[in-house]
Amino acid sequence: SIISTKNGRLATADVNNFYLNTPMARPEYMKIKVEFIPQEIQDEYDIADKIIDGYVYVEINKGMYGLPQAGILANRLLVKRLDSYGFRPTQHTPGLWRHESRPIQFALVVDDFGIQYVDKTDVDYLLQALRKHYEDVTVEWAGKKFCGVSITWNYTDQYVDISMPGYIQKILHRFQHTAVRREEPEDKSPPLDKQGIERIMQIVGGLLFYARMVDPTIMMALS
Repeated sequence: SIISTKNGRLATADVNNFYLNTPMARPEYMKIKVEFIPQEIQDEYDIADKIIDGYVYVEINKGMYGLPQAGILANRLLVKRLDSYGFRPTQHTPGLWRHESRPIQFALVVDDFGIQYVDKTDVDYLLQALRKHYEDVTVEWAGKKFCGVSITWNYTDQYVDISMPGYIQKILHRFQHTAVRREEPEDKSPPLDKQGIERIMQIVGGLLFYARMVDPTIMMALS
Protein backbone atom coordinates (compact mmCIF):
# COMPACT_ATOMS: atom_id res chain seq x y z
CA SER A 1 0.00 0.00 0.00
CA ILE A 2 3.01 2.33 -0.33
CA ILE A 3 1.79 4.05 -3.49
CA SER A 4 -1.76 4.48 -2.15
CA THR A 5 -0.54 5.81 1.21
CA LYS A 6 -0.20 9.59 1.31
CA ASN A 7 3.52 10.47 1.53
CA GLY A 8 4.31 6.74 1.77
CA ARG A 9 7.85 5.68 0.95
CA LEU A 10 9.92 2.49 0.88
CA ALA A 11 13.33 2.00 2.45
CA THR A 12 15.14 -1.31 2.61
CA ALA A 13 17.41 -2.60 5.36
CA ASP A 14 19.58 -5.65 5.75
CA VAL A 15 20.89 -7.42 8.86
CA ASN A 16 24.16 -9.14 8.01
CA ASN A 17 24.71 -12.58 9.56
CA PHE A 18 21.13 -12.53 10.83
CA TYR A 19 21.00 -16.32 11.19
CA LEU A 20 24.27 -16.60 13.10
CA ASN A 21 24.92 -16.80 16.85
CA THR A 22 21.26 -17.22 17.85
CA PRO A 23 21.24 -18.99 21.24
CA MET A 24 19.78 -22.51 21.16
CA ALA A 25 17.69 -24.10 23.91
CA ARG A 26 19.86 -27.21 23.75
CA PRO A 27 23.06 -28.13 21.89
CA GLU A 28 23.14 -30.25 18.76
CA TYR A 29 25.99 -32.27 17.33
CA MET A 30 27.51 -33.10 13.97
CA LYS A 31 30.62 -34.72 12.58
CA ILE A 32 32.78 -33.28 9.83
CA LYS A 33 35.20 -35.23 7.67
CA VAL A 34 38.61 -33.82 8.42
CA GLU A 35 39.40 -33.73 4.69
CA PHE A 36 36.79 -30.98 4.33
CA ILE A 37 38.52 -28.75 6.89
CA PRO A 38 41.27 -26.55 5.37
CA GLN A 39 44.71 -27.19 6.81
CA GLU A 40 45.03 -23.59 7.98
CA ILE A 41 41.87 -24.02 10.08
CA GLN A 42 43.14 -27.31 11.46
CA ASP A 43 46.38 -25.62 12.48
CA GLU A 44 44.71 -22.53 13.95
CA TYR A 45 42.42 -24.55 16.20
CA ASP A 46 44.91 -27.36 16.85
CA ILE A 47 42.44 -30.16 16.12
CA ALA A 48 44.94 -32.93 15.43
CA ASP A 49 44.18 -34.68 18.72
CA LYS A 50 40.42 -34.25 18.19
CA ILE A 51 40.24 -36.34 15.02
CA ILE A 52 38.49 -39.70 15.51
CA ASP A 53 38.39 -42.16 12.61
CA GLY A 54 38.77 -39.31 10.12
CA TYR A 55 36.08 -37.10 11.67
CA VAL A 56 35.92 -34.11 13.99
CA TYR A 57 32.88 -34.03 16.27
CA VAL A 58 31.35 -30.64 16.92
CA GLU A 59 28.93 -29.28 19.51
CA ILE A 60 26.62 -26.55 18.18
CA ASN A 61 25.30 -24.05 20.71
CA LYS A 62 24.28 -21.16 18.46
CA GLY A 63 22.62 -20.68 15.08
CA MET A 64 24.76 -21.29 12.00
CA TYR A 65 24.27 -21.60 8.26
CA GLY A 66 23.08 -25.08 7.31
CA LEU A 67 21.25 -25.63 10.59
CA PRO A 68 17.64 -26.42 9.55
CA GLN A 69 16.07 -24.50 12.43
CA ALA A 70 18.37 -21.46 12.14
CA GLY A 71 15.65 -19.39 10.46
CA ILE A 72 12.92 -19.99 13.03
CA LEU A 73 15.37 -19.48 15.91
CA ALA A 74 16.48 -16.13 14.48
CA ASN A 75 12.89 -15.08 13.83
CA ARG A 76 11.70 -15.93 17.34
CA LEU A 77 14.60 -13.99 18.82
CA LEU A 78 13.75 -10.99 16.64
CA VAL A 79 10.14 -11.11 17.87
CA LYS A 80 11.39 -11.02 21.45
CA ARG A 81 13.88 -8.22 20.80
CA LEU A 82 11.53 -5.90 18.91
CA ASP A 83 8.51 -6.42 21.15
CA SER A 84 9.68 -3.84 23.70
CA TYR A 85 9.96 -1.31 20.86
CA GLY A 86 6.35 -1.89 19.82
CA PHE A 87 7.06 -3.85 16.61
CA ARG A 88 5.13 -7.11 16.27
CA PRO A 89 4.25 -9.56 13.47
CA THR A 90 0.72 -9.21 12.16
CA GLN A 91 -1.68 -12.01 13.00
CA HIS A 92 -2.76 -13.12 9.54
CA THR A 93 0.01 -12.10 7.10
CA PRO A 94 3.27 -14.04 7.55
CA GLY A 95 6.34 -11.84 7.30
CA LEU A 96 4.47 -8.55 7.79
CA TRP A 97 5.24 -6.51 10.92
CA ARG A 98 3.59 -3.35 12.24
CA HIS A 99 4.26 -0.91 15.04
CA GLU A 100 1.64 -0.56 17.74
CA SER A 101 1.25 3.20 17.25
CA ARG A 102 3.69 4.60 14.69
CA PRO A 103 2.68 4.67 10.96
CA ILE A 104 5.37 2.22 9.91
CA GLN A 105 5.35 -1.42 8.85
CA PHE A 106 7.82 -3.74 7.21
CA ALA A 107 7.95 -7.00 5.30
CA LEU A 108 10.68 -9.35 6.46
CA VAL A 109 12.08 -11.89 3.99
CA VAL A 110 14.96 -13.87 5.53
CA ASP A 111 17.18 -10.93 6.59
CA ASP A 112 15.83 -8.26 4.23
CA PHE A 113 13.48 -5.57 5.55
CA GLY A 114 11.14 -3.76 3.14
CA ILE A 115 10.03 -0.78 5.25
CA GLN A 116 6.97 1.31 4.48
CA TYR A 117 7.07 4.65 6.25
CA VAL A 118 5.77 8.21 6.18
CA ASP A 119 8.14 9.81 8.69
CA LYS A 120 11.88 9.10 8.42
CA THR A 121 12.23 9.27 12.21
CA ASP A 122 10.14 6.09 12.47
CA VAL A 123 12.68 4.25 10.32
CA ASP A 124 15.47 5.63 12.50
CA TYR A 125 13.63 4.25 15.51
CA LEU A 126 13.47 0.78 13.92
CA LEU A 127 17.16 0.94 12.97
CA GLN A 128 18.03 1.94 16.52
CA ALA A 129 16.20 -1.12 17.81
CA LEU A 130 17.96 -3.43 15.35
CA ARG A 131 21.43 -1.96 15.93
CA LYS A 132 21.11 -2.49 19.65
CA HIS A 133 21.15 -6.25 19.02
CA TYR A 134 22.84 -6.72 15.63
CA GLU A 135 26.27 -5.44 14.65
CA ASP A 136 25.90 -4.87 10.90
CA VAL A 137 22.63 -3.21 9.88
CA THR A 138 22.58 -1.30 6.58
CA VAL A 139 19.82 0.85 5.08
CA GLU A 140 19.05 1.93 1.53
CA TRP A 141 16.70 4.90 1.59
CA ALA A 142 15.82 4.91 -2.12
CA GLY A 143 14.22 1.45 -1.87
CA LYS A 144 15.41 0.47 -5.35
CA LYS A 145 16.01 -3.23 -4.62
CA PHE A 146 14.10 -5.77 -2.53
CA CYS A 147 14.17 -9.58 -2.70
CA GLY A 148 16.11 -9.48 -5.97
CA VAL A 149 13.53 -7.20 -7.60
CA SER A 150 14.54 -3.83 -9.08
CA ILE A 151 12.02 -1.12 -8.19
CA THR A 152 11.54 2.23 -9.91
CA TRP A 153 9.32 4.54 -7.87
CA ASN A 154 7.20 7.37 -9.24
CA TYR A 155 5.60 8.66 -6.07
CA THR A 156 4.22 11.82 -7.71
CA ASP A 157 2.14 9.98 -10.33
CA GLN A 158 1.51 7.06 -7.96
CA TYR A 159 2.91 4.16 -9.91
CA VAL A 160 5.87 1.84 -9.58
CA ASP A 161 7.74 -0.32 -12.11
CA ILE A 162 9.23 -3.63 -11.02
CA SER A 163 11.65 -5.74 -13.00
CA MET A 164 14.39 -8.34 -12.72
CA PRO A 165 16.91 -7.31 -15.40
CA GLY A 166 18.82 -10.21 -16.91
CA TYR A 167 16.95 -12.89 -14.95
CA ILE A 168 15.36 -14.63 -17.95
CA GLN A 169 18.64 -14.43 -19.89
CA LYS A 170 20.42 -16.19 -17.01
CA ILE A 171 17.77 -18.93 -16.93
CA LEU A 172 18.08 -19.47 -20.69
CA HIS A 173 21.87 -19.64 -20.42
CA ARG A 174 21.78 -21.94 -17.39
CA PHE A 175 19.68 -24.53 -19.21
CA GLN A 176 21.23 -23.86 -22.64
CA HIS A 177 17.78 -23.34 -24.14
CA THR A 178 17.43 -23.17 -27.90
CA ALA A 179 14.64 -20.96 -29.23
CA VAL A 180 11.86 -22.87 -30.98
CA ARG A 181 8.90 -22.02 -33.22
CA ARG A 182 5.64 -21.20 -31.51
CA GLU A 183 3.82 -23.97 -33.39
CA GLU A 184 5.52 -27.27 -32.72
CA PRO A 185 4.60 -30.64 -34.29
CA GLU A 186 2.91 -33.25 -32.11
CA ASP A 187 5.22 -34.35 -29.31
CA LYS A 188 5.95 -38.05 -29.83
CA SER A 189 9.07 -38.16 -27.71
CA PRO A 190 9.32 -40.90 -25.03
CA PRO A 191 8.47 -40.14 -21.38
CA LEU A 192 11.22 -38.36 -19.48
CA ASP A 193 13.60 -40.30 -17.29
CA LYS A 194 14.46 -39.23 -13.73
CA GLN A 195 17.13 -36.82 -14.92
CA GLY A 196 14.75 -35.25 -17.43
CA ILE A 197 12.05 -34.81 -14.80
CA GLU A 198 14.51 -33.11 -12.45
CA ARG A 199 15.53 -30.74 -15.22
CA ILE A 200 11.90 -29.72 -15.83
CA MET A 201 11.44 -29.19 -12.08
CA GLN A 202 14.50 -26.91 -12.01
CA ILE A 203 13.27 -24.90 -14.99
CA VAL A 204 9.77 -24.49 -13.54
CA GLY A 205 11.19 -23.56 -10.14
CA GLY A 206 13.47 -20.93 -11.60
CA LEU A 207 10.69 -19.37 -13.65
CA LEU A 208 8.10 -19.64 -10.89
CA PHE A 209 10.00 -17.11 -8.77
CA TYR A 210 10.06 -14.68 -11.69
CA ALA A 211 6.35 -15.28 -12.37
CA ARG A 212 5.32 -14.62 -8.77
CA MET A 213 7.48 -11.53 -8.41
CA VAL A 214 7.21 -9.82 -11.79
CA ASP A 215 5.26 -11.52 -14.59
CA PRO A 216 2.24 -13.69 -13.66
CA THR A 217 1.28 -14.17 -17.31
CA ILE A 218 3.47 -17.29 -17.49
CA MET A 219 1.78 -18.96 -14.50
CA MET A 220 -0.58 -20.96 -16.70
CA ALA A 221 2.28 -22.48 -18.69
CA LEU A 222 4.22 -23.30 -15.53
CA SER A 223 1.19 -25.05 -14.05
